Amino acid sequence: MKKSGKKAISLLLALLITVMVPLTASAAELPFTDVPVKAWYHGAVTYAYENGLFNGTGATTFSPMQPMTRGMFVTVLANATENYEKSQWVGKTSFTDVNTALYYAAPIEWAYQMGLISGVGNQKFAPDTPVTRQQMAKIFYDYAAKTGNTVSYSNATFHSFPDKSAVSSYAKTGLKWATDHKIINGSTEGGANYLKPQSTATRAEVAQVFKNAQSVLLKRTVDKSIVIPEKDPTDIDPVDPFKAPVKFSKTAGGVSVSGVEFNPQNGYSAQAVLANNKLYSTESAAAIAKRTGSYIAVNGAFYQCYDSSKSDYLTTYSTLISNGKLLRLDNTNAPYKPAFVIDGSGKASIEFFKTLQGVTHTRDGAVIEAPGADQIGLNLSVPQNDGTKMIATRAFGSKIPGQVLNAAVADESGTVTKVYHNASDVPIPQTGFVLYERKMRSQWDTLVSSCQVGDKLEISVKYQGSSTQDIVTALSCGPTVVKNGKAYGNASTYKQEGFTDTHVTGTSAARMAIGVKKDGTVVIAHASCTLGQLGSAMAALGCQTAMNLDGGASCALYLQGNAVIPAGRPMSNMLVFGRK
Repeated sequence: MKKSGKKAISLLLALLITVMVPLTASAAELPFTDVPVKAWYHGAVTYAYENGLFNGTGATTFSPMQPMTRGMFVTVLANATENYEKSQWVGKTSFTDVNTALYYAAPIEWAYQMGLISGVGNQKFAPDTPVTRQQMAKIFYDYAAKTGNTVSYSNATFHSFPDKSAVSSYAKTGLKWATDHKIINGSTEGGANYLKPQSTATRAEVAQVFKNAQSVLLKRTVDKSIVIPEKDPTDIDPVDPFKAPVKFSKTAGGVSVSGVEFNPQNGYSAQAVLANNKLYSTESAAAIAKRTGSYIAVNGAFYQCYDSSKSDYLTTYSTLISNGKLLRLDNTNAPYKPAFVIDGSGKASIEFFKTLQGVTHTRDGAVIEAPGADQIGLNLSVPQNDGTKMIATRAFGSKIPGQVLNAAVADESGTVTKVYHNASDVPIPQTGFVLYERKMRSQWDTLVSSCQVGDKLEISVKYQGSSTQDIVTALSCGPTVVKNGKAYGNASTYKQEGFTDTHVTGTSAARMAIGVKKDGTVVIAHASCTLGQLGSAMAALGCQTAMNLDGGASCALYLQGNAVIPAGRPMSNMLVFGRK
């Protein structure tokens, strides 16, 4: 096929195709039955298809969520480049894991010799490993440099992402460039814009990226003599550390158990997920597992699910932290209530902590008031005559029901944008928060009442009693069933942690548990037994610590979207693990 006739954007178009499916003429309508009109990627797929940039994986399938492999990525990159001559590279390879008989061998050698790519160490390239978003950005940037396209950028956009610290050093330049030029954008899942640099790039995502890149990547002739700015010759692309979970079904501690075990540090990301991304709501477990793209999803904390006549119907009883941000604060039984925790390195543990949240009120840099760090709640209902100070985010709802005495609305940076006094149904912003009180505790307690537009409200959080303050994900539940490698718990310890319901503490029932081994391996198990028997089973499975999760009809375990333990009712929250 003559490449000079391609449109400018086609310089990297082939990243999106399955190389074994040939290009065909464009069509007025998409033939793909798996690209819904309302899907976020429909426009990008339509753009690429109608411009003859790529086809699907079959006559009527596009496979939008299928990951791109490194070998395919480089192959189509070569096919879209004007001065790539396949015959020069056939039968050659610099990598021990690249078979010269396979389709991607020549393109990989070409890209390596041209300085567009590097290996993963030990003379390996990992051609069949999925390409990540940060690897894609680095290759885009290097390609832009080698083809004489712009490589200038501003840091501002990159630094706006809350997960920028998750970007590997080798990819920072590429992602700064790609985000500044709006070639790669973030995901607003969870209420903030996340870059997700180590997540696998899907065909749909890359389709959108190429649609975004059409005005930036114009030239497509690689010049080997061009030196890529800031290129470090020692940089290598990391091997995907992902290791699939191991399913089991066995007798442990005299109990029949089934479940999965895996180490979160082997390429997983974790989230505590609310139904429909809000409190006081339910959603099917299958829907949560699907929309979050989870590899593993398990039911989480207890919640009210029986009496819709009560004002606290669908209340979730847990402290929930996701992507490093508190979703709900529950210190009712702290510091004894256990919480499953993932820290910034991906390490799992079960911690026993009390969450202390404070607010510092400043004006023009001067502190107006800074009350005790444990005096501010988060996303809990406040009775009409209660003097508790509360922060509400969009996870709580679209408004604060009922009358409030004082309220300060702040944007995501903590800048006060509006104040209310003696108001009803105060709206909660889509991003940011509302600090409010229904009554003042004393005339000197002016934290909320003294707020003015333009003031700053700085939130501080401390996890008292936790072995780590770097908590990315947490979900509290209980009771504790294993401590120090041994079965733990009785009526007294259950009560100490706040569990007195005999349905939880005193009967044999369907139960879920989550535990952590010494090496950081996480065990998720399902059994029909008492709490004591559950502790014996989790200890026999090798857990150093373990806690009970919600049970009964709430038991749910999904693996790659398929039910291992199907849920018997809708969920209010789940713990999900996705591939990075």
